[in-house]
Parts: sequence; structure tokens; C-alpha cells
Amino acid sequence: MANLTKCPKCKANIESDSWFCDQCGSELFICPECKIFGKGKRCTQCGTELVKASSMASSHIVTTPSATIRPATSAPQQPGHLVCTNPPIRLGLESGVIIGRRGHYPTVFAAFGDISGNHAKIELNGQQWQVTDLGSTNGTFLNGESLTPNQPYPIKVGDILRFSTLDFKVEI
Repeated sequence: MANLTKCPKCKANIESDSWFCDQCGSELFICPECKIFGKGKRCTQCGTELVKASSMASSHIVTTPSATIRPATSAPQQPGHLVCTNPPIRLGLESGVIIGRRGHYPTVFAAFGDISGNHAKIELNGQQWQVTDLGSTNGTFLNGESLTPNQPYPIKVGDILRFSTLDFKVEI
């Protein structure tokens, strides 16, 4: 999970990679030098002009949480990431990850209103990774097939998972 910091406006704890406060909805501004959130026009630490937090990110690349999975040489390679090319998103996997606007990656999915708050769950069951649609409004698909809600389906490297309109390839 991302580190927590305080919203400069409402003082709520928020993830340090947020672009907006998930409590008060305020757009966040950050000092490009000190890397701390602030309000107003200038950093209270160094005086540098604050910029939108969204301008500090080159893309929606997220690597936390991430599971370091090193398969045995004779075993098939295990999933470690979900990768979307349009828009560029890379999500690290660990068992129990919730995909959605209120899940483990709220800042990534905040702009996608068609993704449910708790859209799908990805978990490791023994040696098998699986995806479960959590009753999402716009559906979860595995290699083009619609998933029955609340039913786990096995996934492997190379599979394509679609959450509403976003396609993710399962990668190492």
C-alpha cells in the first residue's frame, strides 16, 4: 500500500500518491522540490511554486502492492502484474487485491466511473491465481467471456482480464 499523508485542507489521512483527497475531494498540490503537499501557491518549506499532484506523475504506473514471485524452473510462470496499455496502467498483485474505485488502487480507478467501487478480487488459492467478479455493474471478462458474479475463475500469465472497458494482460 502507498504511504499515508494528511490532506492539507481537511487533514484526513490519504495515500501519498493521490491526486485528489478521497475525503473532501480537493485537488492536491505538491512541491516539486520537497515532494510534500501544500495549500496556497508556494511551499511553506522552500518557497517553490506548488504544482498539481497529477502533473508529477508521467502515467498511471503503480507498482504497489507488489508480490515478488519467482517461479521454480519447472513450474509455469505465475502472475505478478496486470498491465493495461491504454491508458498505461501497471498494477502489482498480491493475494486479496480488490480492483475498483474503492479497492487497493483508488487513485488509479478514480477517473473511471464505469469501474465499480469494488469491481473484482484477485487472490491466490493454493498455487492457483483466480479472479472473482464482485457483482460489478459493468462486468468482468476473462479472455472475452463474461464472468458469473461471486464465482472464482483461474487466471494465468497471458490471459486478458477486462474490468468494464479496461483490458489488462496478466503478466509475470
